[in-house]
Amino acid sequence: MKTIGILIIAFLVNATIAMSQKSLSSAKSNLSGSSSSSRSSRTSSSSSDADYSNSDSEGALSQVIGEAILHGMAFITYGTLIGDVEPRSFNAYPYTDGDEGEYRKNFDQPKGKQSLVRLSNTVILNSYLVGNDVKLNYRFVPFLGAEVNHLHFFERSSEKTDLGITSLMVNYYRIRENRVSGYWGLGATFVGSGVNTVGFTYDLGLDVYVANPVSLGFSWKQAFINSSPVNEFCALARYHLNKIAFQGGFVHYKIGSVNYPSGVLGVEIRL
Repeated sequence: MKTIGILIIAFLVNATIAMSQKSLSSAKSNLSGSSSSSRSSRTSSSSSDADYSNSDSEGALSQVIGEAILHGMAFITYGTLIGDVEPRSFNAYPYTDGDEGEYRKNFDQPKGKQSLVRLSNTVILNSYLVGNDVKLNYRFVPFLGAEVNHLHFFERSSEKTDLGITSLMVNYYRIRENRVSGYWGLGATFVGSGVNTVGFTYDLGLDVYVANPVSLGFSWKQAFINSSPVNEFCALARYHLNKIAFQGGFVHYKIGSVNYPSGVLGVEIRL
């Protein structure tokens, strides 16, 4: 199982590093809100239209998967967003005892931790740009928590363009089972680096603890900045080693009309 987990991570990363990308300056322009200039540029250049069309087709898969997760969450939770807040607590770390994930049921087990802090740092690997995502997740009770992250991109080209994106989310953990954790949340995203705009954001995610020491994580986040989307679909494999998890996989970012499919590698620690 350990070998399978490592192979999953390596495959997801290598499959996406070499994909062609678009300019980060174009993405920032999409988010700046100058719709009139965007329309004039599209009418003045047919090649620009083709680029946007290709970007839309590249982003279609991630949007479809994101929507599928949303519908799947609705089905699993019987169409409700809140449900019954059944008693749960946290294990010290996944697979503390046997094959359990991060939650434990309090019915026939000793009560565990009532809060959880997860800190992670993820490096974004891409042939056109590099990036870093720092994330802090604090669950002050088993069913409710807050998450803040800062995502920063840097172009590899001579333009030296960068883009910083910071999000603050409040997440409700609707699914809190031994092997499965699922959440949805609402919040806000601030895009800096010259865009300097705040927009509404929602997210949802699912963690599946397959077998010791491997888990899979899927998440979808969408923000709206000056009527343009900032989308993030993430599929990760994690290798757990007590309170530390090494993770890698695939992330698809759509910033405005520009798509950035990327491989990622990172580490997470539970405090």
